Amino acid sequence: MLIDKATLRPAAWKALIDAGWYPERQIATERWQIPMVQEDLHWLSSATAFLAAFGGITVHPHISPQMKFGRGACTFDPLVGNGRYAYTDFYEALLGEPLCPIGVWEQEVALVNARSQVFAGWESDYLLLLGDTPQAALEAIVCAYTYPVVLHGETWWSNSN
Repeated sequence: MLIDKATLRPAAWKALIDAGWYPERQIATERWQIPMVQEDLHWLSSATAFLAAFGGITVHPHISPQMKFGRGACTFDPLVGNGRYAYTDFYEALLGEPLCPIGVWEQEVALVNARSQVFAGWESDYLLLLGDTPQAALEAIVCAYTYPVVLHGETWWSNSN
């Protein structure tokens, strides 16, 4: 299971439920897999697992004074990011591993690696690690209590951690 309710922040749980997610959710992923493969993008089993659970939903942040960054929604649908995947090869070269698009967070493309780490990138400007697990990434997107790790480039908070 990608989410553990016992350890997930309540605001993140509520945001997922409000988006239409439920713990047993498992949907078919072929509608995303086929176009991604046709675009010569990697398709990973971690992307299948992630999109089976969260594909097609849009998660909105829990706006609070504790938020340090991000106020935009994340849509878990790789096809929404059409055209934003041009830099996937660039990110893969930076990390030295395959990545698979899973959606769009604010203006950034959201990607997952084989270990289920979740990243966000904006062109060649920056690449962020949103979370080492899907749960950590969802908490970062919804709650934003800490800054993502900047793996490449600079952001306005690069020196704020």
